[in-house]
Amino acid sequence: MERNELNRILQLEKNIYAEYMFPSFKRKFLAWAKGEPAMLIWKWQRLSRIVDYYHLRLKECKSSFVDKIMYFFYVCRFHRMSVFLGIEMCTENIGAGLQIYHYSGGVVVNGDAIIGKNCRFHGNNCVGNGGLGKLSCPVIGDDVVFGVGAKVIGGVRVATGVKIAAGAVVIHDILEEGCTVAGVPAKIVKHRNDSYA
Repeated sequence: MERNELNRILQLEKNIYAEYMFPSFKRKFLAWAKGEPAMLIWKWQRLSRIVDYYHLRLKECKSSFVDKIMYFFYVCRFHRMSVFLGIEMCTENIGAGLQIYHYSGGVVVNGDAIIGKNCRFHGNNCVGNGGLGKLSCPVIGDDVVFGVGAKVIGGVRVATGVKIAAGAVVIHDILEEGCTVAGVPAKIVKHRNDSYA
């Protein structure tokens, strides 16, 4: 990842949070002064993206001594804030446009999971492997929305635009784009072109 790409992602995600929570300077200032959850989440997400940048430079052997110091500085701050917020994830395998609405209840994403662009987490979510020797992780498309308490477990694939209802647990592939799934285990309850009467 180049610095320009990092800046593009940071600006995109800052705009998403600004549009959602901070439409005016006054509102943004009050959110900062009160330490509102969305402001804290944005600070965490910014740190995570910066850590990704330096980590990738280290992996690609493009880093200087200064880069190593910067990585250590940012990763320490990132981990402290992750513990404080209860968010256990890194954004290295998550596309641009990520948004987390609430951190209460925690958000856990396995580092090997792959998540596309514009993913939305509403809180108390988990994206992880199946455990007990089943270490493959989910591959999730773009524009996927996780309701409160929604979970995706195991080496499953979730198509673009899927909405996972609150409390749903996805343990099988969901390959239909734009559908809504619910239940335990999750099943399709609304197809993309369905309309309610």
